[in-house]
Amino acid sequence: MKLFLLAALVAIVTAGEHKLKCKTVSVRGKIHKKDVLATGINRPYQLSMYKHEHKIFFSYNVGKNEEDTFEIGYIKKGEKNVTAIKEVFNGFASAVDEENHHVYLGGSKGIYKLNLKNNNETLENIVSGYNIWYMFFYKHLYFIDFPSQNLYVYKKNATKVHYIKDKIYQYVIDKDGDQFITTDKGLYRIKEGSSAGHDRHQYSDIKLFRGAALDNTGHAYFCSNHSIYATNKNNHTLVEIAYVRNVFGITFDNQDNIVYSDPKNIVKLLPGNCD
Repeated sequence: MKLFLLAALVAIVTAGEHKLKCKTVSVRGKIHKKDVLATGINRPYQLSMYKHEHKIFFSYNVGKNEEDTFEIGYIKKGEKNVTAIKEVFNGFASAVDEENHHVYLGGSKGIYKLNLKNNNETLENIVSGYNIWYMFFYKHLYFIDFPSQNLYVYKKNATKVHYIKDKIYQYVIDKDGDQFITTDKGLYRIKEGSSAGHDRHQYSDIKLFRGAALDNTGHAYFCSNHSIYATNKNNHTLVEIAYVRNVFGITFDNQDNIVYSDPKNIVKLLPGNCD
């Protein structure tokens, strides 16, 4: 009887701990539970998902508290340990070409292309002489240099995108070919085919965004300090879809679940309540 009671108490305590650990957040008014994919990471930024293998690439701080030294790593599905890619010095940005099985990794000494096709991983330095701040892939590789915050496109070389004069912090191209840029004045959309980028709409005057991503349908999303937003092109606004404290970056998995990072964790939001 004592053994039975002890087992029952352990089961109750375990269930209680599970409920305490499991947390939820509302996404578009529907409850989602937080699935912590990895923890104990110092400020994971700039998430990008290689969906073929559910590998999440990101940058994170490996320096001491008084200094920032970044490194690029990734986590695999079902594994919480971070695999570091130390060949990329001061790695800070990543972008995925899903169709060709390429992951681009950027750091203080340029850009590397990681070839993941047929499990034959090779790393090739393709761009030198730039300190990479941010990257995005849509037909071509786009990247932003630091500290100039200029936007470039890589086509066997690096060509500056001349019609965008602003200093840019994040950049994406959505399913319609419209470009979204964040600057120190806010978030803007430049309509596809706009001559010299003049057909521009401001979506938000938020001065600091931390991340940008496309879902699987090609719609653009952004995150600021405490919120994740979707873009609404009907009225040129951002729509807050989730309130989450201290968001550092966002991406989407192959089921269109939101994956985000906070100061120590990488979390996936799954529909439904805690069991």
